[in-house]
Amino acid sequence: MEENTKKEQGKYFAGFFDILESFVLAVSCVVLFFIFFARLSIVDGRSMESTLHEGDYLIVSNPLFTYSPKNGDIVVIHGDFEGADYDKPLVKRVIATGGQTIKIDFNTRELFINGEQIEESYAQYIDGMRYPDGNEYYNSATRIFEATVPEGYVFAMGDNRNHSGDSRIIGFINEDFIVGKAVFRIAPFSKMGAL
Repeated sequence: MEENTKKEQGKYFAGFFDILESFVLAVSCVVLFFIFFARLSIVDGRSMESTLHEGDYLIVSNPLFTYSPKNGDIVVIHGDFEGADYDKPLVKRVIATGGQTIKIDFNTRELFINGEQIEESYAQYIDGMRYPDGNEYYNSATRIFEATVPEGYVFAMGDNRNHSGDSRIIGFINEDFIVGKAVFRIAPFSKMGAL
C-alpha cells in the first residue's frame, strides 16, 4: 500500500515537472523571440488615425538584422529630433527615403515623390492639414513644401495629417532612430492582423 502511494506521488511530481518544463520552454521561446526578432510597441496619440488608434499594440520587427526603410512602411521611431527629445516612441509612415525629393502642395493636399504624384488612400485630413511654419523647406507664399531627403534619413508623416508631429515639424529622421517596422497589430483583438 505504501509502495502504491509512493508511485502515485512520483507520477504527480513527474506530471508537475513536465508542465513546469513546458511552461519554462514556452516562456524562453517568447523571450528569445522578442530579444532577437521583434518588439512590442503601443500607439500613443492620434497621429496614425484611421490606420492605427491610440492604445493599439503592435509587433515591431527588430532591425538587429538588415532593414532598409521603404516608402509606405509604418515604423516606430525613438530618438533626439533636432533637439526635441520625445520620451515615447513615435509611430509614423515612411513617405520618402534618402535621395528622394518630396513635394507637398498644401493647397491641393497632393504629395509628389521625385515628381510623381502619390495616391494616399490611408491619409486622413481632418480640419485641413498641419503647416510646417518656420521650416526652411516650406514656402508660406505658395504653401508648398519641397526638399530632397539626405542619405541615411527618412521623411515620415502620420496618416492623420492635421494631428501629427512629424517630419514637417521635426525634420528628417535619422534611420538610426528607427526601432523597427510595425508588422502586426495584436490588440485590440477585433482589429488583429498584419499591417
